[in-house]
Amino acid sequence: MNFKLNKTKTILIVALSLVMLFVVVSPDLQSRTKVYYSGEAITFHNKLVFATTNTGAVELFVLEDNNIVRTAAFKPEFTRLPKGSDTFYDVEFSTVNGKLYMYLSNGTYLSKYDISDPYRPVLVDKLRDNAWDWMMQIETTDDYLVTIGSKEIKFWNSDMQVVNAFDLGYEKTENITISENGEYIFVFVGSLVEIYSTEKREVVADIYYTKNEDSSRGVYYDADKQEIYLVDDEALRVFDINGNEIRRFKHTSNLGYDVEESRRDSSVYFSDGIGVVKSNKEDLKALDWQYTTEIGAGRGWAMDIEVSADSKGDKIVIFNNNEILVLDEDLDLIDTYEARELDYAPIEDLSLSLDKTNTLSYNYVTVSGQGFGLNEKLEITIPGYRDAKWSASSDSNGRFTRTILIPRMKAQTIDIRVEGMASELTYSISLNVK
Repeated sequence: MNFKLNKTKTILIVALSLVMLFVVVSPDLQSRTKVYYSGEAITFHNKLVFATTNTGAVELFVLEDNNIVRTAAFKPEFTRLPKGSDTFYDVEFSTVNGKLYMYLSNGTYLSKYDISDPYRPVLVDKLRDNAWDWMMQIETTDDYLVTIGSKEIKFWNSDMQVVNAFDLGYEKTENITISENGEYIFVFVGSLVEIYSTEKREVVADIYYTKNEDSSRGVYYDADKQEIYLVDDEALRVFDINGNEIRRFKHTSNLGYDVEESRRDSSVYFSDGIGVVKSNKEDLKALDWQYTTEIGAGRGWAMDIEVSADSKGDKIVIFNNNEILVLDEDLDLIDTYEARELDYAPIEDLSLSLDKTNTLSYNYVTVSGQGFGLNEKLEITIPGYRDAKWSASSDSNGRFTRTILIPRMKAQTIDIRVEGMASELTYSISLNVK
């Protein structure tokens, strides 16, 4: 994922930076909805899957028959000590042994979900960084998961153990990108990009670029040719690993954001706010382009782009301010998903109800609830009774209804407990058994 919040020492500065960012990148775009500016995409079983955390919740999407479907949405459970956030900051994907995993960070916790079925995310692991590092950004390399926090950049293995860490010593950075092979860390500082070698553990070169305004930016590194692609506020530029510019293509905007390689041919895609351009790698000649300011619902502003491919070609996901666009490799629109005001799960207060307050053993009771994640897998239990366990699923509004059979027990008051497998939300309600 290329577009990140600024690395800072306090959450207050991060929040202020985010507000300032969108005043800058889209000054003429007024919206009451929370905007989309970054995310992640992957192809799994020949199907495009993508996600974003820009609303504070994670929103998970699938492209089904050329239609964008939001399959799940939920926020993290609020934690007490050490204090965690009820906002997700970043999302990343990986495939391991035929399964698709989604990683999320809310600052103190790194969570891993099995989303092989994108309609039913299941939490499989969750850990806290004991170094009190505030994790704001997640990346992946060929071999590792990488977290970028307020203290260190950490490389994690498949067992969720830290195997390497780097303290680059920055109080504040605008953007950080890790090369896919993990060899380099690209750090935007002011009007330059520092190239940090993970092998030498030092900065080995600098890149100077044109910067008209502060904004999130992405870097693409071609490891085979050792070439660095960067789109600044004037042009798409290509540098060698020593920081020397070797070619450029001047774009028509005065802002630049992200660049990603094609998964199908020798080309790259880049965004400059007003649209997306497809360029040949060899000479950077424009092969195609699409203006995104008026596409879809209009008022768009192309920022982060993510490229994946299925059997039909590249799919380009564009986080376009008030919407998310999916384009094909010819930059024709496939579908659009419009941003919605505070559109995250849970969308209602968490609550449970029963169809009766008193019952007998071996009688049926209907449990209803609301405020869980959208289309979330749920588990219903009676604590203290090992075999009293039932599964349920919430609907597209986070609601569910499930009828259960009360097991044999003595007269007492019991709790019926419901837990969201993705959101980790839990709620209990009492029932008198006579």
